[in-house]
Amino acid sequence: MEYIVHKKNAPKSPLKDLYHTLLKRPWREVISLFALAYLLINLAFGLLFWLGDDALSPGPASFWDCFYFSVQTFSTVGYGTLSPSGTYANVISTIEIFTGLLSIALITGLVFAKFSIPTAKILFTDNLLLTQMDGKRVLLFRLANARSNQVLGAQLNLNMFFDVKTAEGSPFRRIETLTLRRATAPVFSLSMTGIHYIDESSPLAEHVDKLKENKENFEFLISITGLDDIYGQTIHAMKMYSATEIQWDKQFADILHIESTGNRYVDFANFNKFK
Repeated sequence: MEYIVHKKNAPKSPLKDLYHTLLKRPWREVISLFALAYLLINLAFGLLFWLGDDALSPGPASFWDCFYFSVQTFSTVGYGTLSPSGTYANVISTIEIFTGLLSIALITGLVFAKFSIPTAKILFTDNLLLTQMDGKRVLLFRLANARSNQVLGAQLNLNMFFDVKTAEGSPFRRIETLTLRRATAPVFSLSMTGIHYIDESSPLAEHVDKLKENKENFEFLISITGLDDIYGQTIHAMKMYSATEIQWDKQFADILHIESTGNRYVDFANFNKFK
């Protein structure tokens, strides 16, 4: 389950924080927005040139002549086939050239920023397992690094969210941190298994019997942070699980193997399988 937060009546709209909004949106949406803006700007300036009285020389120029002249002016190409004639056309050309230079600078900065954002490609299993390990009840999850890089100083966190009511009867969303047997790894390059022991000190212990019915709307958030050895910057990833995504009394299938050369590798074909 993807961790999504829906906000209503927020003080800011996406247009008031456009830069951050564009950084978060997928490439296909950003490129489509750039293409649409490019088309609309040139249509607008083309219309202005067309409405001018013999604004382009040699004339007369059709609307599409004016549109393509706008494209050339916006990009500062200037093929020389047409040229502005008179004060009106030169003023429009000046404004469009400034708009084009500013737009190119903004787009270049945004594209560079999106490319520079370090991203992780961490895979999480589709399910959590509530099972037995070494004779103890545990909550298990597994994740793997799908890239060829290494994540240095990886830090794992597991938190449980559930609904309760206060003594006054008000609804309250409680968050409990579930301690992991090993929450850090000096190098994360293949796979990791998170293990939480459900003993008397575990906040989960008193809620195990309620998990199957999910009366308290249980959710589990797993997050990982670390230093990308290529970018040299911190990367992070997270995944939210609901109580319905817990498998009971199962074990993960083996995915870590050793080649004849002695090198270890991960078989992703069995990543989401359990037995």
